[in-house]
Amino acid sequence: LGDSTGPTALAWSPDHKLLAAGTYDGTLALYDARSLRQIATAGVAESGAIRTLSFAPDGRDLISAGSAGAINFWSVPDLSREASPVFIGIGANHGGVFAWYQPSGRIVGLASDQRRPGTDLQRWFTFDAATADLVRTACGLAGGDLTRAQWARYVGDQPYRRVCS
Repeated sequence: LGDSTGPTALAWSPDHKLLAAGTYDGTLALYDARSLRQIATAGVAESGAIRTLSFAPDGRDLISAGSAGAINFWSVPDLSREASPVFIGIGANHGGVFAWYQPSGRIVGLASDQRRPGTDLQRWFTFDAATADLVRTACGLAGGDLTRAQWARYVGDQPYRRVCS
């Protein structure tokens, strides 16, 4: 895989023609499965290690998840970002997030339990990849709206608003 720094996650496309690789330093790349020639790279896709990669059942989308506590959505084969990251876990100190597509197209995963700070307890989550369900799931995992400080950290420059109410 060339000069990739410590692959930590691999995934084969449903047709077995593509191989996605994520690394310890958060780099994401897509390779031709037969030749291992790099087709596309998202560069540094995560601020920590990529722990899991999973192709959608139709092979047109890819999710990555890792130590930064977020699920990222990528278009295949160009690896362009499809949406802002969906933050679920509480970060690298607690293992982050692990997520996979199910054959049905739903996403299932494991994340640190934010309701028990200071522990390494994990819990399963599942949701549809549709935007409305992503918001419902994120609000349920977070236990309500983001604080203004969380909004500034995760959302950025957009004006603060309540999305879970």
